[in-house]
Amino acid sequence: RSNPVVLRLICFMLILSHIQGCMRRFCRPSLGRLSQLDIAVWSGRSKVSENNVYDHVSGRDVLAMVRAAVGEPSRAKGPLARLNGVKLLERSEFARLKVPTAHTTDFGYCIHDYSMLPCQAHQDCLNCDEHLCVKGDPEKEGRLNDLIRETKQLLAKAEADQGLQFAGAHRWVEAQTRTLARAEELKRIMDDPLVPAGAVISINTPVMPSRLTQAIHDRQKLIALSPAVHPVKAGRRRRA
Repeated sequence: RSNPVVLRLICFMLILSHIQGCMRRFCRPSLGRLSQLDIAVWSGRSKVSENNVYDHVSGRDVLAMVRAAVGEPSRAKGPLARLNGVKLLERSEFARLKVPTAHTTDFGYCIHDYSMLPCQAHQDCLNCDEHLCVKGDPEKEGRLNDLIRETKQLLAKAEADQGLQFAGAHRWVEAQTRTLARAEELKRIMDDPLVPAGAVISINTPVMPSRLTQAIHDRQKLIALSPAVHPVKAGRRRRA
């Protein structure tokens, strides 16, 4: 039979050990001035790397530490240490920078800011509202003529495949028709004598649909083709 005194002693030791562990974790955030080795020794840990597992520093303390290190080369490395010499822009002034960046393309220049979002057009530059062209570049105008000739051939092939009822051919017809219309419109502006050389040309583009809009459109087309496919309404189902 177990001795009640021994059981009470064991329970007391377990509770005491738990309290000591809680106290160490509670006091851990206040040890910011100690080294990681001192914290590990004080906490009774065998390795310094174990401090990362038991890091209970609050977000407020971390924010205060980062703010104190900003602009101090002795306490920070990289861009944070050089912020004191950087001139900041106000939000209103930054908003006036409508074209923050630009890079060359086959037909003109792309003004999409890749630091904000990846390319959503998958490099379909002519059908993008962030693509600009400059009149007077014979190399780019030659590429535009080649694109028109190639697109006409692809459109004729897509229309032939659609007549044979190939799956997905109608999508290619729509895409090539849209690209050909954009390219021919751009060529008309390039050939217009009233447009001076060096003019920046931006073709009006319909609002590009988002991923959610495309998903809703595809869902509606699927329901129209098969009425049996219908979205299930949210809520509790009734039992039969």
